[in-house]
Amino acid sequence: MGLQRKEQDMRSKFLYAASALVIASSLALPAGVVLGHPGFGAGGSHPGAHRMAGLERLELSDAQRDAIQTIVSEERASLSQHRHATKDNLRDLRTISPEDPDYFAAVEEAAALSAEMARERVLQMGRMRYRIYTEAGLSEAQKQQFDSARERRRGRVSESDRPHADAGI
Repeated sequence: MGLQRKEQDMRSKFLYAASALVIASSLALPAGVVLGHPGFGAGGSHPGAHRMAGLERLELSDAQRDAIQTIVSEERASLSQHRHATKDNLRDLRTISPEDPDYFAAVEEAAALSAEMARERVLQMGRMRYRIYTEAGLSEAQKQQFDSARERRRGRVSESDRPHADAGI
């Protein structure tokens, strides 16, 4: 009976760690979208094109556009480092054998590291967005337009459309 409980606990820990890795790796995607890395496939535009197009709707001046490009390029290097560190962590996790006696400790450590890297990445993206909002010289009218566009995006997924809206999640 004790052995079954131990196996169940190990499975739970493994599922928890695997879930954390999936969440961490899914959080890694938006940075590429925000930064406009080269697109995928022949003739495709880069993934961040729609974000810059959204900023273009604000009728940016050349100075504002240049300021935004400067902010993005300054932040790009550290976001790239976070992406590579996440990939390295996941690669290292795949090299650990399930037969290793310290397997679950290593998985927990990798999950904690992935979660911390994802947290840092999200904070960095937030800082970049904040810098664009505050340092790009946007006028009050442009800031209002920027905010209303964000609210429209948020409104696309209403509370009733969320699968767990009744549960308060």
